[in-house]
Amino acid sequence: MHDVPVREDMLLGPAGKGWECLAPVLQRGALARCAEMVGCAQRILDMCVDYAKVREQSGRPIGAFQAIQHHCADLLRNVEGSRYIL
Repeated sequence: MHDVPVREDMLLGPAGKGWECLAPVLQRGALARCAEMVGCAQRILDMCVDYAKVREQSGRPIGAFQAIQHHCADLLRNVEGSRYIL
C-alpha cells in the first residue's frame, strides 16, 4: 500500500524510525514463541515415553525394544539441546 495518510500521533516513534522501536518487541515475541515450542516438545516427549510404557507388542511394552528406546533418546537429546539454546 502506498500513499496512505498517517497522522503524527499514530506513529510508533519518530518518522522513519518505527523499526527501531518495533525490533525489540519482535525479538521478545520470538523468544517467547521458542520457549512455548520447547515446552510443547517436552510434552510430546513425555507422552511418547508414557505410551511406550503401556503399549504392548509381542507380550511386552514397546519401550523394551531398542529401536523405540533410540527414538526416545533422540527426542530427549533434541529437547534438551533446544532448551539449552533457548
